[in-house]
Amino acid sequence: MTSSDTTTRRDELDEIRPLSHYKRLIVILTSIYFGMSIDRYLNFSRCYTQKSIELPTAPSSSSSSSSHHRGDRGRDPDYDACDPRNFLVLVMGGAREKYQERRTRWRESPCPASYAEGNVTYRFLLAMPAHETIDPNGHNQAHFASHGEISDMAKLRDEYATNGDVVLLSMMDVYDNIALKELRGMEWAADRGMTSHTSIVIKHDDEYCLRPGVLSDICRGLDGLSNSSLYAGNYLWSDAQFEQQRGLDGSFAPYFSGWLYALSSDLVRDIAHDPKSVLTSMNVAYAGDLQVGWWVKNQADRADRARRIDYVMENKLIWAIDEGVEGLNSTDSRRGRRD
Repeated sequence: MTSSDTTTRRDELDEIRPLSHYKRLIVILTSIYFGMSIDRYLNFSRCYTQKSIELPTAPSSSSSSSSHHRGDRGRDPDYDACDPRNFLVLVMGGAREKYQERRTRWRESPCPASYAEGNVTYRFLLAMPAHETIDPNGHNQAHFASHGEISDMAKLRDEYATNGDVVLLSMMDVYDNIALKELRGMEWAADRGMTSHTSIVIKHDDEYCLRPGVLSDICRGLDGLSNSSLYAGNYLWSDAQFEQQRGLDGSFAPYFSGWLYALSSDLVRDIAHDPKSVLTSMNVAYAGDLQVGWWVKNQADRADRARRIDYVMENKLIWAIDEGVEGLNSTDSRRGRRD
Protein backbone atom coordinates (compact mmCIF):
# COMPACT_ATOMS: atom_id res chain seq x y z
CA MET A 1 0.00 0.00 0.00
CA THR A 2 1.46 3.35 -1.02
CA SER A 3 1.62 6.51 1.07
CA SER A 4 -1.18 8.06 -0.99
CA ASP A 5 -3.35 4.95 -0.45
CA THR A 6 -2.77 5.21 3.28
CA THR A 7 -3.78 8.86 3.26
CA THR A 8 -6.93 8.02 1.29
CA ARG A 9 -7.88 5.24 3.73
CA ARG A 10 -7.26 7.58 6.67
CA ASP A 11 -9.53 10.21 5.10
CA GLU A 12 -12.23 7.61 4.50
CA LEU A 13 -12.00 6.37 8.08
CA ASP A 14 -12.58 9.94 9.22
CA GLU A 15 -16.09 9.60 7.81
CA ILE A 16 -17.18 7.33 10.66
CA ARG A 17 -15.38 9.05 13.54
CA PRO A 18 -18.47 11.10 14.44
CA LEU A 19 -19.96 7.81 15.64
CA SER A 20 -19.97 7.11 19.34
CA HIS A 21 -17.30 4.67 20.51
CA TYR A 22 -19.98 2.07 21.20
CA LYS A 23 -21.49 2.24 17.71
CA ARG A 24 -18.05 2.30 16.07
CA LEU A 25 -17.16 -0.85 17.99
CA ILE A 26 -20.30 -2.54 16.68
CA VAL A 27 -19.35 -1.67 13.09
CA ILE A 28 -15.76 -2.90 13.53
CA LEU A 29 -16.72 -6.16 15.26
CA THR A 30 -19.39 -6.85 12.62
CA SER A 31 -16.88 -6.37 9.83
CA ILE A 32 -14.40 -8.71 11.54
CA TYR A 33 -17.07 -11.36 12.16
CA PHE A 34 -18.11 -11.42 8.50
CA GLY A 35 -14.53 -11.27 7.28
CA MET A 36 -14.95 -7.95 5.50
CA SER A 37 -12.12 -6.34 3.61
CA ILE A 38 -11.31 -2.72 4.37
CA ASP A 39 -13.38 -1.66 1.32
CA ARG A 40 -16.41 -3.65 2.44
CA TYR A 41 -15.91 -2.35 5.97
CA LEU A 42 -15.95 1.25 4.74
CA ASN A 43 -19.04 0.63 2.60
CA PHE A 44 -20.80 -1.00 5.54
CA SER A 45 -19.91 1.86 7.85
CA ARG A 46 -21.19 4.42 5.36
CA CYS A 47 -24.54 2.62 5.18
CA TYR A 48 -24.69 2.43 8.94
CA THR A 49 -23.99 6.13 9.38
CA GLN A 50 -26.16 7.37 6.51
CA LYS A 51 -28.79 9.84 7.69
CA SER A 52 -32.46 9.12 7.10
CA ILE A 53 -34.47 11.30 4.73
CA GLU A 54 -35.98 14.29 6.45
CA LEU A 55 -39.75 14.49 6.02
CA PRO A 56 -41.73 17.74 5.99
CA THR A 57 -42.85 18.79 9.45
CA ALA A 58 -46.51 19.20 10.33
CA PRO A 59 -47.81 22.75 9.98
CA SER A 60 -48.27 24.85 13.09
CA SER A 61 -51.86 24.85 14.31
CA SER A 62 -51.58 28.58 14.96
CA SER A 63 -51.06 29.54 11.31
CA SER A 64 -53.87 31.45 9.64
CA SER A 65 -56.17 29.72 7.16
CA SER A 66 -55.20 31.93 4.22
CA SER A 67 -51.42 31.72 4.71
CA HIS A 68 -51.71 27.99 5.35
CA HIS A 69 -53.03 27.48 1.83
CA ARG A 70 -50.32 29.54 0.22
CA GLY A 71 -47.28 29.08 2.48
CA ASP A 72 -44.11 30.15 0.70
CA ARG A 73 -45.93 30.01 -2.64
CA GLY A 74 -47.91 33.06 -1.49
CA ARG A 75 -44.81 35.07 -2.38
CA ASP A 76 -44.72 33.53 -5.88
CA PRO A 77 -46.69 35.83 -8.20
CA ASP A 78 -46.90 33.07 -10.84
CA TYR A 79 -48.39 30.45 -8.52
CA ASP A 80 -51.88 29.27 -9.45
CA ALA A 81 -53.58 27.04 -6.88
CA CYS A 82 -56.22 26.11 -9.45
CA ASP A 83 -53.75 24.83 -12.05
CA PRO A 84 -54.22 21.03 -12.28
CA ARG A 85 -50.44 20.60 -12.05
CA ASN A 86 -50.90 21.46 -8.36
CA PHE A 87 -53.41 18.64 -7.78
CA LEU A 88 -52.49 15.27 -6.28
CA VAL A 89 -54.77 12.32 -7.07
CA LEU A 90 -54.86 9.24 -4.84
CA VAL A 91 -56.49 6.24 -6.54
CA MET A 92 -57.82 3.70 -4.06
CA GLY A 93 -57.10 0.14 -5.16
CA GLY A 94 -57.13 -3.39 -3.78
CA ALA A 95 -54.18 -5.72 -3.26
CA ARG A 96 -55.54 -9.02 -4.57
CA GLU A 97 -55.10 -10.23 -8.14
CA LYS A 98 -58.54 -9.18 -9.41
CA TYR A 99 -57.83 -5.61 -8.39
CA GLN A 100 -54.46 -5.71 -10.11
CA GLU A 101 -56.32 -6.56 -13.32
CA ARG A 102 -58.65 -3.62 -12.68
CA ARG A 103 -55.67 -1.28 -12.42
CA THR A 104 -54.44 -2.57 -15.76
CA ARG A 105 -57.79 -1.58 -17.31
CA TRP A 106 -57.51 1.82 -15.61
CA ARG A 107 -54.02 2.41 -17.00
CA GLU A 108 -55.26 1.44 -20.47
CA SER A 109 -58.22 3.84 -20.25
CA PRO A 110 -58.14 7.51 -21.36
CA CYS A 111 -57.75 8.57 -17.71
CA PRO A 112 -53.93 8.56 -17.41
CA ALA A 113 -53.66 10.53 -20.66
CA SER A 114 -56.11 13.12 -19.34
CA TYR A 115 -53.98 13.46 -16.21
CA ALA A 116 -50.79 13.74 -18.24
CA GLU A 117 -52.36 16.49 -20.35
CA GLY A 118 -52.90 18.60 -17.24
CA ASN A 119 -49.63 17.49 -15.57
CA VAL A 120 -51.69 15.96 -12.75
CA THR A 121 -49.77 13.67 -10.40
CA TYR A 122 -51.53 10.45 -9.38
CA ARG A 123 -50.65 7.44 -7.24
CA PHE A 124 -52.43 4.17 -6.44
CA LEU A 125 -52.88 3.58 -2.71
CA LEU A 126 -52.39 -0.12 -2.00
CA ALA A 127 -52.05 -2.13 1.20
CA MET A 128 -50.81 -5.67 1.78
CA PRO A 129 -53.01 -8.58 0.59
CA ALA A 130 -54.94 -10.46 3.27
CA HIS A 131 -56.40 -13.84 2.27
CA GLU A 132 -56.95 -15.25 5.73
CA THR A 133 -59.00 -13.99 8.64
CA ILE A 134 -56.82 -12.24 11.20
CA ASP A 135 -57.43 -13.37 14.76
CA PRO A 136 -57.26 -10.28 16.99
CA ASN A 137 -56.48 -12.57 19.93
CA GLY A 138 -53.74 -14.45 18.13
CA HIS A 139 -50.10 -14.27 19.16
CA ASN A 140 -48.42 -16.40 16.51
CA GLN A 141 -45.46 -14.36 15.29
CA ALA A 142 -44.04 -17.43 13.56
CA HIS A 143 -47.02 -17.50 11.19
CA PHE A 144 -46.10 -17.08 7.51
CA ALA A 145 -48.10 -15.39 4.78
CA SER A 146 -50.25 -17.81 2.78
CA HIS A 147 -49.29 -18.92 -0.73
CA GLY A 148 -51.99 -16.68 -2.16
CA GLU A 149 -50.76 -13.67 -0.19
CA ILE A 150 -47.16 -14.30 -1.27
CA SER A 151 -48.27 -14.61 -4.89
CA ASP A 152 -50.16 -11.32 -4.70
CA MET A 153 -47.23 -9.60 -2.99
CA ALA A 154 -44.90 -10.75 -5.78
CA LYS A 155 -47.27 -9.23 -8.34
CA LEU A 156 -47.43 -6.01 -6.31
CA ARG A 157 -43.63 -5.90 -6.20
CA ASP A 158 -43.45 -6.23 -9.98
CA GLU A 159 -46.24 -3.70 -10.49
CA TYR A 160 -44.46 -1.23 -8.22
CA ALA A 161 -41.19 -1.63 -10.13
CA THR A 162 -42.79 -1.52 -13.59
CA ASN A 163 -45.25 1.34 -13.33
CA GLY A 164 -43.81 3.72 -10.75
CA ASP A 165 -47.29 4.91 -9.75
CA VAL A 166 -47.88 2.77 -6.65
CA VAL A 167 -47.71 3.62 -2.95
CA LEU A 168 -47.54 0.57 -0.67
CA LEU A 169 -49.09 1.29 2.71
CA SER A 170 -47.86 -0.65 5.72
CA MET A 171 -51.18 -2.25 6.67
CA MET A 172 -53.31 -5.23 5.70
CA ASP A 173 -55.90 -4.67 2.98
CA VAL A 174 -59.05 -5.51 4.94
CA TYR A 175 -62.26 -3.84 3.76
CA ASP A 176 -63.47 -3.06 7.28
CA ASN A 177 -60.28 -1.00 7.66
CA ILE A 178 -61.07 1.16 4.63
CA ALA A 179 -61.25 4.33 6.76
CA LEU A 180 -57.81 3.63 8.24
CA LYS A 181 -56.49 3.03 4.73
CA GLU A 182 -57.81 6.40 3.59
CA LEU A 183 -56.29 8.05 6.65
CA ARG A 184 -52.97 6.31 6.02
CA GLY A 185 -53.13 7.64 2.48
CA MET A 186 -53.63 11.18 3.78
CA GLU A 187 -50.70 10.72 6.14
CA TRP A 188 -48.54 9.67 3.19
CA ALA A 189 -49.75 12.68 1.21
CA ALA A 190 -49.10 15.10 4.07
CA ASP A 191 -45.66 13.74 4.92
CA ARG A 192 -44.33 12.72 1.51
CA GLY A 193 -46.72 13.04 -1.42
CA MET A 194 -47.55 16.74 -1.39
CA THR A 195 -45.13 19.46 -2.37
CA SER A 196 -45.18 23.08 -1.23
CA HIS A 197 -47.29 23.80 -4.33
CA THR A 198 -49.96 21.13 -3.84
CA SER A 199 -53.31 22.86 -3.41
CA ILE A 200 -55.89 20.04 -3.64
CA VAL A 201 -55.75 16.30 -2.94
CA ILE A 202 -58.31 14.08 -4.66
CA LYS A 203 -59.23 10.55 -3.73
CA HIS A 204 -61.22 8.35 -6.10
CA ASP A 205 -61.84 4.64 -6.60
CA ASP A 206 -60.11 2.76 -9.39
CA GLU A 207 -63.27 2.46 -11.52
CA TYR A 208 -63.37 6.23 -11.96
CA CYS A 209 -61.42 9.26 -13.10
CA LEU A 210 -61.36 12.97 -12.22
CA ARG A 211 -62.04 15.72 -14.72
CA PRO A 212 -59.24 18.11 -13.68
CA GLY A 213 -60.70 21.05 -15.59
CA VAL A 214 -63.96 20.86 -13.66
CA LEU A 215 -62.12 20.94 -10.33
CA SER A 216 -60.01 23.82 -11.58
CA ASP A 217 -63.20 25.78 -12.38
CA ILE A 218 -64.55 25.09 -8.88
CA CYS A 219 -61.27 26.33 -7.39
CA ARG A 220 -61.38 29.54 -9.42
CA GLY A 221 -64.95 30.11 -8.35
CA LEU A 222 -63.68 30.14 -4.77
CA ASP A 223 -60.96 32.75 -5.43
CA GLY A 224 -58.23 30.14 -5.67
CA LEU A 225 -58.89 28.92 -2.11
CA SER A 226 -57.22 32.06 -0.79
CA ASN A 227 -59.81 32.56 1.96
CA SER A 228 -61.38 29.15 2.49
CA SER A 229 -60.82 25.41 2.60
CA LEU A 230 -62.45 23.03 0.12
CA TYR A 231 -64.38 19.78 0.50
CA ALA A 232 -65.86 18.72 -2.84
CA GLY A 233 -67.29 15.61 -4.47
CA ASN A 234 -69.76 14.22 -6.94
CA TYR A 235 -72.57 13.48 -4.47
CA LEU A 236 -73.20 15.05 -1.08
CA TRP A 237 -75.10 13.29 1.69
CA SER A 238 -76.35 16.47 3.34
CA ASP A 239 -78.74 14.66 5.68
CA ALA A 240 -78.88 11.20 7.20
CA GLN A 241 -81.12 8.88 5.19
CA PHE A 242 -80.21 5.70 7.08
CA GLU A 243 -79.63 5.01 10.73
CA GLN A 244 -76.13 3.68 9.98
CA GLN A 245 -75.12 7.15 8.82
CA ARG A 246 -75.57 8.52 12.32
CA GLY A 247 -73.10 8.24 15.14
CA LEU A 248 -73.82 6.26 18.28
CA ASP A 249 -74.97 9.51 19.87
CA GLY A 250 -77.36 10.23 16.98
CA SER A 251 -75.18 12.94 15.44
CA PHE A 252 -74.48 13.34 11.71
CA ALA A 253 -71.81 15.04 9.60
CA PRO A 254 -72.39 15.79 5.88
CA TYR A 255 -70.09 13.78 3.62
CA PHE A 256 -69.41 13.09 -0.04
CA SER A 257 -69.73 9.70 -1.68
CA GLY A 258 -66.53 7.66 -1.52
CA TRP A 259 -66.42 7.35 -5.30
CA LEU A 260 -64.59 10.68 -5.38
CA TYR A 261 -63.90 13.57 -3.04
CA ALA A 262 -61.42 16.44 -3.01
CA LEU A 263 -59.86 18.24 -0.06
CA SER A 264 -57.73 21.36 -0.02
CA SER A 265 -54.20 20.61 1.11
CA ASP A 266 -54.60 22.38 4.47
CA LEU A 267 -57.44 20.01 5.42
CA VAL A 268 -55.38 16.97 4.40
CA ARG A 269 -52.47 18.04 6.60
CA ASP A 270 -54.65 18.84 9.58
CA ILE A 271 -56.72 15.67 9.30
CA ALA A 272 -53.60 13.52 8.96
CA HIS A 273 -52.00 14.98 12.09
CA ASP A 274 -55.12 15.22 14.27
CA PRO A 275 -55.45 12.33 16.80
CA LYS A 276 -59.23 12.70 16.58
CA SER A 277 -59.12 11.31 13.04
CA VAL A 278 -57.87 7.85 13.96
CA LEU A 279 -60.31 7.69 16.89
CA THR A 280 -63.43 8.50 14.85
CA SER A 281 -64.69 4.91 15.14
CA MET A 282 -65.47 5.57 18.78
CA ASN A 283 -68.73 7.13 17.55
CA VAL A 284 -69.01 6.50 13.80
CA ALA A 285 -69.31 3.40 11.59
CA TYR A 286 -66.27 2.06 9.70
CA ALA A 287 -67.38 3.44 6.29
CA GLY A 288 -64.53 5.47 4.84
CA ASP A 289 -66.57 8.22 3.21
CA LEU A 290 -68.69 8.62 6.34
CA GLN A 291 -65.59 9.09 8.47
CA VAL A 292 -64.07 11.60 6.06
CA GLY A 293 -67.13 13.79 6.65
CA TRP A 294 -66.41 13.69 10.37
CA TRP A 295 -62.72 14.41 9.85
CA VAL A 296 -63.67 17.56 7.97
CA LYS A 297 -66.25 18.54 10.59
CA ASN A 298 -63.65 18.09 13.33
CA GLN A 299 -61.41 20.60 11.57
CA ALA A 300 -64.31 23.03 11.11
CA ASP A 301 -65.06 22.85 14.85
CA ARG A 302 -61.50 23.45 16.05
CA ALA A 303 -61.33 26.30 18.54
CA ASP A 304 -57.64 26.96 17.79
CA ARG A 305 -58.19 27.52 14.08
CA ALA A 306 -61.13 29.42 12.63
CA ARG A 307 -61.70 28.47 9.01
CA ARG A 308 -64.43 28.54 6.43
CA ILE A 309 -64.97 25.28 4.56
CA ASP A 310 -66.80 25.30 1.24
CA TYR A 311 -68.74 22.12 0.44
CA VAL A 312 -69.13 21.88 -3.35
CA MET A 313 -71.11 19.13 -5.08
CA GLU A 314 -70.51 18.62 -8.80
CA ASN A 315 -71.23 15.30 -10.47
CA LYS A 316 -69.29 16.39 -13.53
CA LEU A 317 -66.12 15.92 -11.47
CA ILE A 318 -66.19 12.17 -12.11
CA TRP A 319 -66.53 9.75 -15.00
CA ALA A 320 -66.38 5.96 -15.13
CA ILE A 321 -63.45 4.51 -17.06
CA ASP A 322 -65.72 1.79 -18.55
CA GLU A 323 -67.43 4.61 -20.46
CA GLY A 324 -64.19 5.38 -22.26
CA VAL A 325 -63.80 8.60 -24.24
CA GLU A 326 -67.56 9.06 -24.27
CA GLY A 327 -67.57 9.21 -20.48
CA LEU A 328 -64.64 11.63 -20.46
CA ASN A 329 -66.44 13.99 -22.84
CA SER A 330 -69.89 13.74 -21.22
CA THR A 331 -71.52 17.07 -20.35
CA ASP A 332 -74.11 15.90 -17.82
CA SER A 333 -73.83 18.06 -14.72
CA ARG A 334 -75.42 18.60 -11.35
CA ARG A 335 -73.96 21.00 -8.85
CA GLY A 336 -74.76 22.13 -5.35
CA ARG A 337 -72.99 24.07 -2.63
CA ARG A 338 -73.09 24.12 1.14
CA ASP A 339 -71.14 26.73 3.14
